[in-house]
This record gives sequence, C-alpha cells and structure tokens, in this order.
Amino acid sequence: MKTSRPWRSSKREVGSMKLFILYDNTKADRNFEAGWGFSCLAGSNVLFDTGEEFSFLRNNSIRMNLDLSEIESVILSHDHWDHTGGLEGLFREMDGGIKVYGCSDTDSSLKKMIDRCGGQFIEADGLKEVGRGIYSTGQIEGGYKNSSILEQSMAVRAGEGLAVVTGCSHPGI
Repeated sequence: MKTSRPWRSSKREVGSMKLFILYDNTKADRNFEAGWGFSCLAGSNVLFDTGEEFSFLRNNSIRMNLDLSEIESVILSHDHWDHTGGLEGLFREMDGGIKVYGCSDTDSSLKKMIDRCGGQFIEADGLKEVGRGIYSTGQIEGGYKNSSILEQSMAVRAGEGLAVVTGCSHPGI
C-alpha cells in the first residue's frame, strides 16, 4: 500500500486555509531548492520559520507565484539557524515592519537583528492569534543535546478543529 508524504507536496489545504511549504530538506519537484530547515506560509501573510537561506525561500515562493511582501508575521519555532537563517533576508526585502513571534530563550543577537531591521519581537508566552485563524501555541519546553530548549508550533483553524505545524518538534508532538 502506497502512503502519501505530505511534506513532499508544496501546497496543502486545511479547511479553507492554504498552507504552502516554501522550504524543506526535500524537493517537491526539481524546480524547487531544498536546504536545511523548514518554512511554511499559512494563507498569504503568516510565515512559520524561514529555513537556512533566504534566496531559496524567495526562489521557491516565486516558483509558486506567492508574494512574500504580504507577510505581516513570522512565527519562529525556535532560534536554531536552520529555522531563522532566512529572516534577515526577508527583512531586507520587506524593509522591516514584520512582527516576529519567538520563544523567551531566543538568542539576544537574533532579537537585536530583528530590532535593527525594523521588526517587532513578541515573546511567545501562550496561545496567541497571529493572523485570522492562525495561532502560535506559545512555547513548550523540550530537550536538545542534553539541555532544555523552548519551541513553539503554529496551529491553523481547520474546519471543526486545528492543524498543527511544527519545526523540529524537540519537545515532541
């Protein structure tokens, strides 16, 4: 029996909300660029993570006919480089003005870069609606390399329930 692998597809519909996987370590097809990390666009204006390299994120969005200039908010699952590497490039392309939802243990240099680029860092202190029907779960404690790490996920209203998008899932599903 053949099973589908949704992460290989570049677009998913969840209820009336569309999710676009812009960045992953696998390619949906040969026209897309892949690299370390992950990025998913919910609707047209909330981005979950940015992958390691902005040029890949931008090129994949162009191939999918998506306009990154509509992004109003970014949810960072956690501050590892393969989930935040494209953030500064996104700011350069957008001239700032983006709200960034991150965990309280986000590295101070990343917070300073967000501020320097004209963004607003908002601590993920609990469930928070960041876009219509799109939520940050707030930070959840997990483990990584024998130490504590905080990570958050994105929840999207999907008909009668929620769909949850995770980064690395260090705390587990």
